Amino acid sequence: MDKFRATVRFWFGLTVLLIMLAGCSSSTPVPTALPPTAEPPPTAKPSSTAKPSPTAKLTPVIFNKNFTSKRHGYSIEYPDGWLATEQAGEWESGDILYKGAAGVDMFSAPGSSTWIVIGAQPVPKETTLEQWINTNTEVFLIMFGGTCGEPVTREPTTIGDEAAISTTYHCSDGYFGIFLYALHEGRGYVAFWRSARGNEAADQETFNQFVTSFAFAP
Repeated sequence: MDKFRATVRFWFGLTVLLIMLAGCSSSTPVPTALPPTAEPPPTAKPSSTAKPSPTAKLTPVIFNKNFTSKRHGYSIEYPDGWLATEQAGEWESGDILYKGAAGVDMFSAPGSSTWIVIGAQPVPKETTLEQWINTNTEVFLIMFGGTCGEPVTREPTTIGDEAAISTTYHCSDGYFGIFLYALHEGRGYVAFWRSARGNEAADQETFNQFVTSFAFAP
């Protein structure tokens, strides 16, 4: 009987031991396989700076019409399609130089507010170019009631081989203006360009073409 009990205890203990060993082996953590290290995304190459497109060249207006002013003693070219008009009367000291003013020569683009007027009048022999400019600038500022203010640019130039001064204005009423002043053989000359704002560079180029074609009568 004692031998039987000992045998039972032996097998019971062995069974418990095996169960414990099996539990330990199953509870041992299994290392989890790590995912492969992800490669960092490739660094984006900086895009090459786009080269600015070249500035578009202004297309010059074709001047193929001739105009001669016997009363003011000059000749000039103007674009095909423009209207040339000689206003009757005299442009006198203190008068407004404007489209339709008495005694001016007027060149106007059809269907637009773009035009140029040229006026001339006798001046005292001792008159300087600066005095001529000041006299007409005062009239100009009164005429536009301060909407144009001070000139944006003031540059020396020439017209018909005479020294001249050109001034430009950006007026608050939406217009661009150019004045050119010169003296020649006892007469003072003024050319006045007026056009809508927004195309100043092209308008300045067209005005320059007028001035380049200008010639005083021999």
